[in-house]
Amino acid sequence: MYYPQELAIRPRARPPLYGQVKPTGSQRKLLRLLLPYLKDYCDCSSVHGIRYLTDRKLHRYERLVAQLRLVMFDLSVLRSRFMWLLILLTTIVCATLVYVDLTELYYSVRTQTIIEDSMRPTFVLSFPSVALCPTNRINYFKLQQEAPERFLGANVSAELREVFIRFFVGLSAAHFDKLQALNSFFKNETLAARLSELDGLDMEAVLEFLMLDCQDIFQECQWRNKPQNCCEIFELQRTEAGICWVFNSLTSPEMKKKSAEDKFYPRRSALSGSGSGLDIMLQLNKSLISTGIRGVYLMVKQSSQWSDATRLLPRDSVNRLSIQPRYTSAHARTRGLTAEVRKCIFPDEVHDSHYKNLPGFVYWRGNCRSRCHQEYAVDLCKCSPSLFFPQSQQDNFTQCKPSNFQCLYDHRLTFAAERIPLEAEYVDSVYHETMTCDCFNSCAQLIFDQIYTSTALE
Repeated sequence: MYYPQELAIRPRARPPLYGQVKPTGSQRKLLRLLLPYLKDYCDCSSVHGIRYLTDRKLHRYERLVAQLRLVMFDLSVLRSRFMWLLILLTTIVCATLVYVDLTELYYSVRTQTIIEDSMRPTFVLSFPSVALCPTNRINYFKLQQEAPERFLGANVSAELREVFIRFFVGLSAAHFDKLQALNSFFKNETLAARLSELDGLDMEAVLEFLMLDCQDIFQECQWRNKPQNCCEIFELQRTEAGICWVFNSLTSPEMKKKSAEDKFYPRRSALSGSGSGLDIMLQLNKSLISTGIRGVYLMVKQSSQWSDATRLLPRDSVNRLSIQPRYTSAHARTRGLTAEVRKCIFPDEVHDSHYKNLPGFVYWRGNCRSRCHQEYAVDLCKCSPSLFFPQSQQDNFTQCKPSNFQCLYDHRLTFAAERIPLEAEYVDSVYHETMTCDCFNSCAQLIFDQIYTSTALE
């Protein structure tokens, strides 16, 4: 039975009510096209058992057995692949753990020390700067007879004269870390109360006027076994130990100009051993100095370094100082590391948080420490003592007046001790407050290892 309207349209297959849909003509055509390729693949496949599925020589039950064997083979392959995957994942996890450990080790120790040259000649590096700071460095005759009238006027009172003399006696022997030299002055409340009357004085000018002449200190000087005029090779310079006589320095404008004009300055030594460096004989004019502590403070530093620690040389003694330079530098590739990792600062890294330096000076760890000391004085007393530190227009610090030394003296225990941050974990502080200076070495650091000996003068 059919309807006439069905003849007017294109006949189409109807889906059966029961069962699966039989492939259409196009689908059968596609299967006939793909079957030869599938058969060829099964015949040539390296997978075990697949060729039996299309082998026409086998009976049906043999093909069924082959199919069962193929299923079992697939299970064994699946099991082996699971074991392989498990081993792969275990290997990846172990490799990741080893990589993390190596990464932490790499970032914690990313630099190594290499001795490039242990026999480099001594003349490659400049001779150190030597500063001599006598404990008695002023002319007491000038202080008592000429200086009061020169700086305070002819009509100065006896009380103010006494304040002037006693203050500059203590100031002449003071170091920034040894302000106890002012004890005798500030323990006298009457004298300390009138100290502000000296605020109009230029303390450096007064001390330079009172300093002993070169001939009153030096008796003989030799440089590399050749006699020298001591007054020509030494000059007066300010340090943290006060005004001292300094040899081979680059901190003053005059010596910087000399270095630009003379390629042999700062001086260098071509040999080593006794007589290859600086020989000095000091003999103070006892008629111009006061009785009491005798001796000379010795400071050895780099030529472009403002100040360093001092050593007291006793009176009537022969002192020898053997110096061995040690130069270390960081390769330019270490710039990719932070300053905390390489533990040094390049001179041009002015924007680094660890960079601290005196304006106009080459970055050395010693200059960083001097800058740290100066900042402590400014923070505690709101002024910078120009007697101990350089002054720069970039800083715009207020210079300390004589009356400000009361504040500096009150904090003398703070200025007497310097610590680094790591020290607090191992050493207790005997002071309530100390200076904490976190200064890194320069990435081109010059260090002088010193061996000191002293014998009595015959």
